[in-house]
Amino acid sequence: MPVDEPTTKPKRKRLRLKEGDVFRFDAGQGEYGLGQLVIVEKNRIFVVMYHGLYDAAVRAEDVEGARTFLRGWTQDGSIYRGRWEILGNSPWRPQDLNFPIFRANVFERGVWIKDHLRNLIRPATPDEVERYDLEWSTSSDGFDYAFRALLGREKWIPLYSKMLNDRSDLPSSLIQ
Repeated sequence: MPVDEPTTKPKRKRLRLKEGDVFRFDAGQGEYGLGQLVIVEKNRIFVVMYHGLYDAAVRAEDVEGARTFLRGWTQDGSIYRGRWEILGNSPWRPQDLNFPIFRANVFERGVWIKDHLRNLIRPATPDEVERYDLEWSTSSDGFDYAFRALLGREKWIPLYSKMLNDRSDLPSSLIQ
């Protein structure tokens, strides 16, 4: 009777992610989108995805002057699986980036407004309690789907609206 070879779990790729790293991702139909790591923390990254479609020869420098399409917190799964391919690093940062603002329920202090880095800013007004979400993030796959949905290549779901840098990018047919 043959003995089964022991199976070993493949080691996770060790990457040194840096703020400014530019990546490409599959946008479907042989085209690519571009994204960039804006903030790199231990367990999460803040990414932007830019307007535009590119061919396979896209370079990190192509982000310079690009307009932000989607933004938000995610984890690095697509980078480690090779689906978001790091092309290089660019010192350029998006000038149009609207960092999200969140609300936070603070024990014995009520509801507060906090910034994208989790810093408490001030107590929230009743209007802000209604307007701002609790802190959220989405999977890297969610970013891919949202990008393709904005191109009409995937089904649009309301969650994607939170990821938009500018709601004017939302096609009028999708505004609810």
